[in-house]
Amino acid sequence: MIRFINKLTGTLMLVAPEREAEYRAAGHRPAAPEPPAPAARPAPAAKPPGAAPRAAKRPRSAARQKEG
Repeated sequence: MIRFINKLTGTLMLVAPEREAEYRAAGHRPAAPEPPAPAARPAPAAKPPGAAPRAAKRPRSAARQKEG
């Protein structure tokens, strides 16, 4: 399928390749090619053995505990 931008609505249309000339003659614009999919992000590295544990969250203050 070929991507075109509809000249009246500006929306994306998918057109069969055999009808491409017909849509170009009607004034529709070919759309830019679809960008490639982003590369997968690498998995986070495992912590080395003996690494320090994450710091615990600070407890809420007494004033904040009364509010919430």
